[in-house]
Amino acid sequence: MPVLFIEGPSGLGSNAKRKLVEKTIAAMVQAYQMPDDRVYINEYSIENGGHTGLTAQDGHQLLDPEPVRPVCTIVAPPDLPIDAKRKIMQEITTAVADV
Repeated sequence: MPVLFIEGPSGLGSNAKRKLVEKTIAAMVQAYQMPDDRVYINEYSIENGGHTGLTAQDGHQLLDPEPVRPVCTIVAPPDLPIDAKRKIMQEITTAVADV
C-alpha cells in the first residue's frame, strides 16, 4: 500500500486539499497500480517551522521569513522502474505547485 505524506504550512482551504489529494492519488495509482493508495496532508503553523534563507549574517544562516515549502514523503514498495519514479515525482511536484 503506497502512502504519500505531504507536510507543509497551514492555510490550504478544503477545496485545495481535495484537489491536491485527487491529483496525487491519480499519480500514485498510475505508478504503483495497487488497489489501496493513500495521501495524508499534515499542516503546521508557521511558528512550528522555518527554513534557511539565502543570506548569511556574521557567519550564520538567517531564517527566511517566507512560509516553508511543502515536503512530500512516499512510503511504498521498492523497485519501481526509474521512468515511473520520474513520472510520479513530476506529477506530484506539479500538483503541489499548482495548489
